Amino acid sequence: MKKFILPVCSLAFLILFTVACSAEEKAELEDIYQETLAASEELKNFEMEADVDQEIAGGGMEMPSISTTINAEIQLEPLAFHQTMDVMGQEVEMYYTEEGMFFKDPQQGQWMKGPKELADQLNTAAVQQQQNPSDQLKQLEAYADDFNMEEKDNRYILSLSASGEGFDQLLKEQMNNLPEGEVTEELLDTLKINKLDYTIAVNKDTYYPESMTVDMDIDIEENGETTNIAQKMESTYRNFNELDSIEVPQEVTDTAIEMENPI
Repeated sequence: MKKFILPVCSLAFLILFTVACSAEEKAELEDIYQETLAASEELKNFEMEADVDQEIAGGGMEMPSISTTINAEIQLEPLAFHQTMDVMGQEVEMYYTEEGMFFKDPQQGQWMKGPKELADQLNTAAVQQQQNPSDQLKQLEAYADDFNMEEKDNRYILSLSASGEGFDQLLKEQMNNLPEGEVTEELLDTLKINKLDYTIAVNKDTYYPESMTVDMDIDIEENGETTNIAQKMESTYRNFNELDSIEVPQEVTDTAIEMENPI
């Protein structure tokens, strides 16, 4: 179970456009949804900031609360990103492009190049789908009737409080898209949603998301023991389609040490 700590970055992009709506606003919300879908299909890059708090309890483990701050520049096609992630005061800088995955060892300050197998995982169709808002919107279109919406300032506030087997299946489908080996079928079968709340602010003019909060509490059973995972993520997004092409600096590629594939 120790391996089943939710991959923060993958999950962050995975739920970027998860939203829900009320019955009386169905027609208007359908229009908003389609406008957001159309806008996302034109999305090429953006910046993201996220604060993530995670607690894991049970399952025979004792783990401290984990707080993570992410600052990232994301390019969707071809998939590339530059991010700095601070985990409990320890900062890790990372690049991912077609050249491979590079990260800076927070202890030694040395740049490392990840093994090809790990870089290939980040370049699978499933992971690219997670990064692509258009694909995510299409996947979630079947849940449009569950939206709630209000208008505030120049934003549509879209929210969903999910429960029940239908949303268990949604979360399973999303998590099943994570890189191979992250989540087993056995774990997915035992997954239970206690709470899954989304709030997303969409700009009325551009139909891009400007902020998102996801509050999730799930149980997973393995070997007769239940592990509870509670995670809250608060994200903001900006500079849509305004970034330069993401490239790994020459200094990084020149000094990076090749990592062996971990056993």
